[in-house]
Amino acid sequence: MTFQLRLAIVTLAAFGMTTILASSAVAAMTVRLASGPRRSASMLFQLRLLPVVVSTIAMILAIVAFERFEPRAGEERTALALVACAIVAAAAIAAAARRTWRSYQTTRRALRQWFSTAQPLVLPGCKVPAFAIDAPFPVVAVVGLVRPRLVVARSVLDACSEPELRAIVAHEQAHLRRRDNARRALIAAAPDLLAWFGAGRRLAAIWQTAIEEAADDEAVRGGRHWRVHLAEALIRVARLAPSGGPPVSLPASALYRGEDLADRVRRLVDPAAEAAPRERASWVLPATLALLPISLLAVHSIHEWMEIAIAFLP
Repeated sequence: MTFQLRLAIVTLAAFGMTTILASSAVAAMTVRLASGPRRSASMLFQLRLLPVVVSTIAMILAIVAFERFEPRAGEERTALALVACAIVAAAAIAAAARRTWRSYQTTRRALRQWFSTAQPLVLPGCKVPAFAIDAPFPVVAVVGLVRPRLVVARSVLDACSEPELRAIVAHEQAHLRRRDNARRALIAAAPDLLAWFGAGRRLAAIWQTAIEEAADDEAVRGGRHWRVHLAEALIRVARLAPSGGPPVSLPASALYRGEDLADRVRRLVDPAAEAAPRERASWVLPATLALLPISLLAVHSIHEWMEIAIAFLP
């Protein structure tokens, strides 16, 4: 087996083995999150990306250790367990690429359909280009990463009052400030095992709820009348939705996706309702990334442990 092939197997195996462990740990945490107190959207986002960050660090360390200390010549046994972990990593990366491509295609089809009838729209408080579109579902969404745009179904424009539209715009502006579209794209592209199982979907649903609550709270900072206007807008938009929910998965930060809005409306109109947790700086990913330069100082020891593991693996 050539040095390059051994390097590829060890690198992918390091990624695969770490993503199995890290994804399992995050899946276990998700069970507690589903029944525990609310967590901030930022913390949930970083927790969701933790497996891929840890796995990438392990992969980088494996490459550096193998390149520096592994002899180029000679034949060495390659454990079947390493090959299996490498296959898991390759499958996770391929699945992530497939999800990213499908998301891109879904977004492209939706935008083509929406913008075939789009007309420029002027909305007070909106800081990005806005467009009125024809859509059977009451779409209100910020689309795009580099050049974000706000699209609003004409049915929503006809049904909502001016104060309600202002509250809607404030909610979508909050998504823009928080860069929720970019975060959603990163989650969809994460090559880990969470995306294959229910725990990943539950964590994504908890995060989705958290970002909507955070955007609601930012939108109504002006006072109670803003809370009432946004609650009324949510109810009005939900009533416009046809049975069966949206015809496609909305590839954007959308005001309404067909979900139950009872909790969101209650939080807006009930002063005693639990507020979304304040967005504080989360150190989950920064602390994890700090492990990379520290671990590089011990790369020789890491290589020795790799050799021991390879020797004892079946």
